[in-house]
Amino acid sequence: MGTLAVEASAIGVTTSRQKEGGRMLKLRSAWQALRRQLVDAKEASRGAAQGMVEYGILVALIAVAALGAIQTLGGGIAAFFGRLLVHFQGLG
Repeated sequence: MGTLAVEASAIGVTTSRQKEGGRMLKLRSAWQALRRQLVDAKEASRGAAQGMVEYGILVALIAVAALGAIQTLGGGIAAFFGRLLVHFQGLG
């Protein structure tokens, strides 16, 4: 930095180069903030998608388990309700 720039900054005078540097710094800061927001949004979206996939897998497993239980216990449950129906018909 030349002595003129040092003297100018010492008395509070800003040169056009200093103004341009300030504008570039603001522009760079704004760009970095925007980039951080985009990266954070992408990571949040990826996390939400992963959660939805896990939820879907869990629902599918519960459905398979329920179907298996109905197939296995279906005859016993039908017989139980049949006996219950006969019992209530006998009361009336």
